[in-house]
Amino acid sequence: GGFTRKDTLDNRTGYWVKIASASAHSIIGTPDSTDTIGVYPRWNLIGPNSFITPVSSITTDPVSILVTNFFAYDDTGYVTADSLMPGRGYWVKANAAGTLQLNVPSNVPGGSPKASPRDYLADLSSIRIEDGTGRSQTLYFGQRADGSPSPELFELPPVPPDAGFDVRFGSGSMVELHDAKKGPEASFPVRILSVRYPVTVQWDVKGDPGTLYALASSSGEGAPETLYPIEGTGRRTLSQVQALNLRLVAGSRGVPKEFALMQNYPNPFNPSTTVAYALPRPERVSLVLYNTLGEEVSTLVDARQDAGYYTATISAENLASGVYFYRLTAGSFNAVRKMLLIR
Repeated sequence: GGFTRKDTLDNRTGYWVKIASASAHSIIGTPDSTDTIGVYPRWNLIGPNSFITPVSSITTDPVSILVTNFFAYDDTGYVTADSLMPGRGYWVKANAAGTLQLNVPSNVPGGSPKASPRDYLADLSSIRIEDGTGRSQTLYFGQRADGSPSPELFELPPVPPDAGFDVRFGSGSMVELHDAKKGPEASFPVRILSVRYPVTVQWDVKGDPGTLYALASSSGEGAPETLYPIEGTGRRTLSQVQALNLRLVAGSRGVPKEFALMQNYPNPFNPSTTVAYALPRPERVSLVLYNTLGEEVSTLVDARQDAGYYTATISAENLASGVYFYRLTAGSFNAVRKMLLIR
């Protein structure tokens, strides 16, 4: 029922004390070298009591009871944690009841520390989804290989309370890996919650010439889906409906199933933009740029091409601001799209 004087301090309670002069006095104590924290099956919210704890120094009893990495939540959403800071909470999922030993690095039993989860994430491709207020979350993807960690290791904690920004794959993880042994194509829905629109998607696709990655979205239920191939680095702005129907598609760069002419990106553009198209069979291809009067401005492609995925770059160096159209003709296939150049 109020403040009480204490003669003994324990390491699980906070205490108030007033110092007369910061330069004249100091408090000296001997910190614990280990914090022990109990955990239960499923998700646990924990934090260290005494000292900064590298995740690589944490041991468990029984061994191997942790299913996921440790996650913190900050202004950008959930992030993997390399170290646990006193006074902060962290999520971790366990498959059984037990204890965590949070050791100072010099007291780690069993030899060398474990690798940081961020070291693994750095080698994967990524999409970063940012809302209109600047909040963002990064998701990672790539090809499954021998020795790849399970995406379950990167399963994200429970969705934050109301108004908490959150982005994750439909599986609940921040990582998805395409397993070619299970099929040439894979689709990974993206869940976006509590955002302010518009939403911007930025991608960084690592070199993987055997795989095509794309973002797929539609303008509403029953509406046709649009596929946006993603390569290298780039960005695209999505409307609210598009963001709510977003998925990542991964597949072998085999023969496309149908002809397609994609919307140029970026659009509007300056000083250049890229047009992507797909050919399901070899054809004589013509890709031509026109102005609003229907006059031919330039020929981008005029050649016979094999089946596959292609891109062409349009430079605005000698073009005036305004609306332009580009037409793809491949055999009996014809398609036209509009673009906008803004100086």
